[in-house]
Amino acid sequence: MDTTEQEEVLLPLKTNYQGYVAWGEYPHNFAAVLGQEECYRLILAKGGNHDFQDINGNTVAHILVVFDNMKMFDMAVECGAAINIENKMGLTPLTMAAYLARMDMFFHIASIEREVYWQIGNVTCSAYPLKYLDTIHSETGELQVNSALNLIVFGPNLDLIEYVIVDLLNVKYKSFIRKVFMRQFIVFLCFLLLSVFVFVTRPGPPPSTRPCDFNATALMYSNSTDLNSTLLGRVGLDVEGSGMDLVGSGLDYVLENLTDFLSLLETNSNATAGLLLNSNSSSTNSTSLKKVSGKKCKIPEDEKDYCYLQSYETTFEQVRVGCEMVLVVWSLGYLLSALHELSFLGWKMFKENLGMCPSRCLFLTACFLCLICVPARIFCYSGLEDRLSICIMGFTGFYMLFFCRGFKLVGPMVIMIYRMLAQDLAKFGIVFFIFLMAFSQALYMVFQSFHFTTENDELAAKILENQGNCPSGEEDCLENPMPTPIESIIMAFMMSNGDLDGVWQSLPFTSHALIGKIHWALFVMIVYLLLLNLLIAMMGDTYAKTVLITERGIAPKERLRQQDAYCDINSFGEKALVMKQFLSDEKVEEINEIIEMKITHRKNIDRRRAKFGYESVSKMGLNMVGASVIVPDSSDGTEPENPYEDEPTINKSALMGDFEQ
Repeated sequence: MDTTEQEEVLLPLKTNYQGYVAWGEYPHNFAAVLGQEECYRLILAKGGNHDFQDINGNTVAHILVVFDNMKMFDMAVECGAAINIENKMGLTPLTMAAYLARMDMFFHIASIEREVYWQIGNVTCSAYPLKYLDTIHSETGELQVNSALNLIVFGPNLDLIEYVIVDLLNVKYKSFIRKVFMRQFIVFLCFLLLSVFVFVTRPGPPPSTRPCDFNATALMYSNSTDLNSTLLGRVGLDVEGSGMDLVGSGLDYVLENLTDFLSLLETNSNATAGLLLNSNSSSTNSTSLKKVSGKKCKIPEDEKDYCYLQSYETTFEQVRVGCEMVLVVWSLGYLLSALHELSFLGWKMFKENLGMCPSRCLFLTACFLCLICVPARIFCYSGLEDRLSICIMGFTGFYMLFFCRGFKLVGPMVIMIYRMLAQDLAKFGIVFFIFLMAFSQALYMVFQSFHFTTENDELAAKILENQGNCPSGEEDCLENPMPTPIESIIMAFMMSNGDLDGVWQSLPFTSHALIGKIHWALFVMIVYLLLLNLLIAMMGDTYAKTVLITERGIAPKERLRQQDAYCDINSFGEKALVMKQFLSDEKVEEINEIIEMKITHRKNIDRRRAKFGYESVSKMGLNMVGASVIVPDSSDGTEPENPYEDEPTINKSALMGDFEQ
């Protein structure tokens, strides 16, 4: 970005280095980008330094990676260009190739940096430096977000997960990631089984209603003979002695003393309905008390038992409560582990980690909700605890998807689901929502004129008695499928899932049947057939991210200890990954060319230091000092060209004399 307040150009913090004139700001960079090898060598002979950095911190090696020019890159390295200088984003040419997904350039630079120990035919033993390749810092054990492995695995192009990257992932997985991953899987599986036992065996809430003891017109009481006698005796009636069957004046006496009946029923909680006081008389003056069988009344709020979960009387309830306590402590342990991980990862990387594993984010939420259940249990908020338990069980199960990614049988399916939810489903949802809103509101306007008519007089009479609504159980009666705008959206969504018959059969009973059928047909063709099949077509590296996500949860000291276990030390005293490889004939020939390049590289660095005093940070070729120099331009037997030697003095007189002769 240009500004009038200062001369220096303001650059974005992150860039892809693409541009029409982003050629590195130095003449030798321009020559390299344009492929002018002679011009490049001439600039170096006149004192050009190919390790100079532009405003982005890029050297000529970085620029040639951006433009993916491998031929000029090899020429620059041969002339002494360093490939271990970091730019302002902390990227070397190797990591920049990973960042920009330059596949051929990345593996070519990795081949240049490796150190070949021995070669027998097509079998080689090589050491790849881990300083910029591995995600673990070689000295501190901290995570390197700008490492090649991290940029490739979490970058846009997973095609670079080949060769040395695959070998490095396998070494890390076999050395310590597999053990950590399986331990986490077993621990979570036990947690899941325990949570299932705890929540499945929870007692349900007590009923909110109970049989009505009495009301204004009915009296319910026990069908026990002793209790009946007691009740009647309290109001002065002798059932056995008087021979009364509770009719006539005797029943009137009972009704007059109804208050005593009620007070006795309230003191006897075992009173139940069962006896019907019935009058055998047909007299119009007689009064009968009718039995109310099965009628329910709401239990008053002050009589409800909200602490039913605090019942620990039986052995089974005591075992369940013990398991609940273990589950709460276990959930707290998961949260403390996440906080410990946050302490050494930092908020940015921790948030990125949760974003790549949404199921873990839900699981940690479930652990937090499990802790909230404790005060809810203490203060008898049983309804709140039930709602929290539903969320806990729903969120906990999804965490199993993370561990499924580590198994080849189901890993690709889980990756596909994650990718669909994060990318494809979001794009599809936007387009689907637009069509859904458009068609639902159009069909709602069509069904505003809906009026069901029938030739069945009996059905028409029932509809009229039911205030224009279809009576229950009548299959021949159709109701308005879209009576409100909200219900029209819901119905349109159901149509997209295949429920098409209801709307189609209701269209003839509207005033706009033709245009409604046209909208129905367009909806079926566009939404139901086209968009849903497009979504299926869009759903189209299993354990690489799982390895690195698991690695991020390990403390730096432990990561450094594990790195020391799977790496070796190369001739420069740096950590390296030693591998035995079977190479093709083309790759074997490339090894010989790289050895020649390294020898020439070191010789040219020494020449530049001697003439211009330039120092280089490159270590390439230091272990090949005693080797002979073999360069491409000496294949005809002549002396190799030295671009840094002094210009020869020209004897003009001798030259003129030769010309005169």
